[in-house]
Amino acid sequence: MSVTIREIPLPESADHPDWVAFISLANEESRAIVGGNEWDETPEGVLAGAKARRESTITRRFLSTDDGVPVGYARVAVDLRESPSEANIHAYVSPAARRSGLGRKLLDQLFAVIPDGVSRLSSWITTPIPGDDDPRWEAPSGVGAVLADDPGILLARDLGMRLGQVEEINRYDFANPAIAPDEALRLAQEKAGDDYEVLCFEGAVPEELIDDVAELYTVAARDVPEGELETDDVVWDAQKLREFVAEQTASNRFFVAVVRHRPTGRIVALNSLSSLIDRPEGAVDQHWTVVLPEHRGHGLAQLVKAANLIAVHQAVPEAPSIITYNATENQAMLAINRRLGFRPIGMVASFQRPVALGE
Repeated sequence: MSVTIREIPLPESADHPDWVAFISLANEESRAIVGGNEWDETPEGVLAGAKARRESTITRRFLSTDDGVPVGYARVAVDLRESPSEANIHAYVSPAARRSGLGRKLLDQLFAVIPDGVSRLSSWITTPIPGDDDPRWEAPSGVGAVLADDPGILLARDLGMRLGQVEEINRYDFANPAIAPDEALRLAQEKAGDDYEVLCFEGAVPEELIDDVAELYTVAARDVPEGELETDDVVWDAQKLREFVAEQTASNRFFVAVVRHRPTGRIVALNSLSSLIDRPEGAVDQHWTVVLPEHRGHGLAQLVKAANLIAVHQAVPEAPSIITYNATENQAMLAINRRLGFRPIGMVASFQRPVALGE
């Protein structure tokens, strides 16, 4: 066994062997989560997105091989726009190479390159949904749990990381919705009433809407349940939103549904989705769903969700599903998802710790 770990710089071309191996391992990991290849990405698409984010994200990547065969990867990323004081760390080891200490060695590589100015580390570890007889680690909120003896969970504990939140991964099957999307939209519009209208667009946010949409992104960043996680305060403005959408559209088709309050003309609710440009047959990712606090209680979350899933399915009929994450304590949003047809497929443990233990 001759295991090596080396850093993988961002290549000029997506066909670089190390880059192809890195993406192949990431896809292997994704398939274990969703049970198929619908979450796969291409080397070309990931590279386009990574190049677009070079100004807003610091990322270091490492690849491990055993006699030339890729067996693991790791990356550390700092989102300068949303979490400049936090570095997210992640490592994956192929099943055949586990229980060899490789995961810890990969993480040690990440610890050695944490950028200056970062005060805390985070890690998101996916586990199966615990069964009735499985050991469970309950969420700090008291709602939901992860598999306590999952190897990734055990390693996080060994590294001194603290569980701050549990999230649920949910999948919407376009072929098997709980309610016909048109009917879900009709019911939501009926509840909302004539004061609210839904608008859908793809790509850049129209300039006449951009300030209101930026405000919704700020509300989403501040209001989303965070459990016991420490977060940076984020304020979005029009320019920050333009830059974010430009990054998204480098490798994705970006779909947004908003609700306008007719009496005031304000945009008061939003849902966003993205579909890979070069893999339209892949799963759609769901991002934010947010409603301004003073407009909650009118069914607007279901209104934007239903409208946007109709829009994306019309634009990308090849897509089999939508995949989304929700904090387990966010029962109101989970209930809306259930009504539409989202079903749980996995759990995520969100861990944090100071960069230096003991701080």
